[in-house]
Amino acid sequence: MKLIYCLASTCNPGGMEKIVIQKANWFAENGHDVTIATTEQKKRDDYFKLDSRIKRIDLDINYSDAIGSNLVKRFFYRRRKIKEHR
Repeated sequence: MKLIYCLASTCNPGGMEKIVIQKANWFAENGHDVTIATTEQKKRDDYFKLDSRIKRIDLDINYSDAIGSNLVKRFFYRRRKIKEHR
């Protein structure tokens, strides 16, 4: 079976990241084809250990780069990023 998990990043010590990586590792150990796609990884290391058989893709979308900008700028930035993501 082929599986793909889509996350913002895997560099945080949060519960969602931990559970997804545990599940991905289990599936990879049991012969499944697993890929993890991220949008905000920014070349940072994974917080939890990933099985070497898991493929990693960083889409490098980085929605969070507009945080702190004014509302109009954030609106157009996010709109452009959504098009990239598609």
